[in-house]
Amino acid sequence: MKLQRQGFAAMLPTGRCDIPYVRNLTTAPLAALVPFTSVELMERGGMWMGQNQTSKNFIFYNRRDAVAPNGFILGKPGRGKSVTAKNTILWTLLTDPTAEVIVLDPEREYINVAHEMDGEVVQISGDSHTYINPFDLELVEGEQPLAMKVDAIMSMVEMMAKNLSPMQKTLVDRCVSRIYDRYFATHDQRDIPTLIDFYNMLNQQPEPEGRMLAVTIERYVTGQASLFNHPTNVNTHKRFVVYDIRDCADNMKGLALLILLDQTWNRIVRNRERHVRTWVFIDEMQLLFENDYAISYFDQLWTRSRKYGAIPTGITQNIERIINNEKSRLMLANSDFLVLLGQSASDAAALGEVIKLSERQVAMMRNAGPGEGLLVAGGKIIPFENRIPTDSAIYRMVTTKLDDLIQYSNEDGRADAARRG
Repeated sequence: MKLQRQGFAAMLPTGRCDIPYVRNLTTAPLAALVPFTSVELMERGGMWMGQNQTSKNFIFYNRRDAVAPNGFILGKPGRGKSVTAKNTILWTLLTDPTAEVIVLDPEREYINVAHEMDGEVVQISGDSHTYINPFDLELVEGEQPLAMKVDAIMSMVEMMAKNLSPMQKTLVDRCVSRIYDRYFATHDQRDIPTLIDFYNMLNQQPEPEGRMLAVTIERYVTGQASLFNHPTNVNTHKRFVVYDIRDCADNMKGLALLILLDQTWNRIVRNRERHVRTWVFIDEMQLLFENDYAISYFDQLWTRSRKYGAIPTGITQNIERIINNEKSRLMLANSDFLVLLGQSASDAAALGEVIKLSERQVAMMRNAGPGEGLLVAGGKIIPFENRIPTDSAIYRMVTTKLDDLIQYSNEDGRADAARRG
């Protein structure tokens, strides 16, 4: 204590240290003290994002107040993409009691979290008898929803037909506008058109291209792929909803994801009127990139989300498809939230070029283990780690490792047998 007083007395007025003691700092504590070596992110009211690899300090980031809160979670298989998304979902549900969370789940990775958090799982497949009408349209005063709906239906039809001529695109625009006339007049939900109404309207057009297009999409109307030719019979009241499309045929998943994304947009519009924030997680988002119209529609939703109080997050391991498309590349470059987990050498280099990373940061992505990577948020780039203890309840909820799932299933079976015995 005496030396401390002497130190203050000597250093403060003179700037000279007369105390004959020197403290050696190891690399880790020194790095935490050097501002240009350790970048910290601790925002008030922020979401926990793991630990800073350099300083070991916790990272808290408030996406809700970001200029562009949209984000991506990118990484190779097994590097923790879905675990990162589930952590975000859990934190949102537990800290924001009014927020709603929608997950588009092509691989059935989120149903455990939904069951534990009193969420609702909506299974969409040819055998589920659960239907979503792609022509559902939310009418809100002061809005002009038909323009975005035309783009959504155009994307859907192009996925069905694989290619549309300029004349057929004109016919799609015309027919979509006409089949909503009755609904716009009555505002009665029972008058919302379905795919069969669109199909019949195409057949009524005087141009032969209309009838040709109707024949092309007929299997989606009356054939084995008529999953989306029904009125919606799903009424989701819970604030956490997972749309499970794993059992959809592989050639239908991209179409299903697009239609569910449009359905989610209807909910976003409703939630804005109720002053409710909507978090949207789109896993395997590369399935949306099957044609330019789908990408354009996704870009519109991505751009308009902030105005409507929505925070979308795209999740994928297919970095190449994002970077090679001009629109998705711009979406990536303009997002204020990126979680860059372990990457292959080529993907790390490509991401480094788009996001303007240093060679050292690119190398960190190449060498990152599960739960490690770079967080790009709040104008900062931070090396982070987010490992969940394997003996915790949260790990049991979020893990997707097959060995873990088999072990937990066996444990549950033994526990059930013990209760019955």
